[in-house]
Amino acid sequence: MSDLLWTLLHTARALEQSFAGALREAGLSPAEYGVLSELVNAGHPLPPGELAPRKGWLLPEARQLVHRLEARGLVRRHAGIAITTVGRERHRAGAERLATVERQVADLVPGADRRGVERALSVLRGGRRSKPAALAPE
Repeated sequence: MSDLLWTLLHTARALEQSFAGALREAGLSPAEYGVLSELVNAGHPLPPGELAPRKGWLLPEARQLVHRLEARGLVRRHAGIAITTVGRERHRAGAERLATVERQVADLVPGADRRGVERALSVLRGGRRSKPAALAPE
């Protein structure tokens, strides 16, 4: 494996750990934050069957996660899955911690270099596609 691929893999792992650590400080896992983000962004309760496809999860995984969030008082099921006030506060705390991580990462790379890194990463992931362009079938 080339140095570039090792560097990308290690960097991704380090960023993922920073991301997860920041959310842990807010009392959330990345998956829990993802659910709360979907609910905040939707602006209304979501039907239970809509959450799983939005996150790319199987329905049993989504159900288990919603059950866990409901037990902690972060969501409630009433005409769909709705975020509670406590859930919004926890989401806000997570978003603030993630913004701090993002600023720390951005501070490591000067502006012009950052745009180059963003372009390169966009090319590698194929724009908005989930598969990296370099790995996508032609």
